[in-house]
Amino acid sequence: MKHRDATPEEAALRAQRQHDNYIKHRPQRIEKATQYAVEHKDEVQKRNKEWSSANREHLRAYHRAYRMSDAPGAIRMRAMQAAYVVKWRKSHPEAADKHRARQAARRAKGAHTEIVTMAQALFDALDMCHLCGHQIASASEAELDHVVPLACGGLHIRSNIAPAHAVCNRIKRGLHPDKIPPHIGERFRKVAPDGLQRADRGQSAAISQRAVR
Repeated sequence: MKHRDATPEEAALRAQRQHDNYIKHRPQRIEKATQYAVEHKDEVQKRNKEWSSANREHLRAYHRAYRMSDAPGAIRMRAMQAAYVVKWRKSHPEAADKHRARQAARRAKGAHTEIVTMAQALFDALDMCHLCGHQIASASEAELDHVVPLACGGLHIRSNIAPAHAVCNRIKRGLHPDKIPPHIGERFRKVAPDGLQRADRGQSAAISQRAVR
């Protein structure tokens, strides 16, 4: 009987047999593939490079999705990157400030901008982090965040800028407020110390809505 004429039950049984056979011979397959890669190193590298060049957008989308996932490797990678960035900014404060200024200028190129200070942003938000909803104890632990990121079409104007804890801002990165995954939202709820007061539940949403308008 041809495979295309098989019933769903027969197709499922055939797929299960193939899976069992793969699991049974997996070590031998891996050993054979490794040996081939070693013996044909240049050929394998050339083929992989050609495939990567032809599927660049697919690879970018795949790696972007992986970095935002809950996979253990992705979580460790984000933690290592965040720790490195914090360490570098502390050891190179002037270079870090210049880098942030260049980023903001590049993303806001051609767009209407306003000068917004931390004092203004804290006043508008009642000294609350617009991401986790907890109180910001001092301006030194806060950063100005674009509610709708510049990369997503947001503007560098007062209605689109809100204060956030530095750690919350690192967690959010360049995500649009309407596209923040549940696991990222959960990290916002866990990040603040137990002793801080929780902001009014509608406040973060109100700031986001204000920016969208």
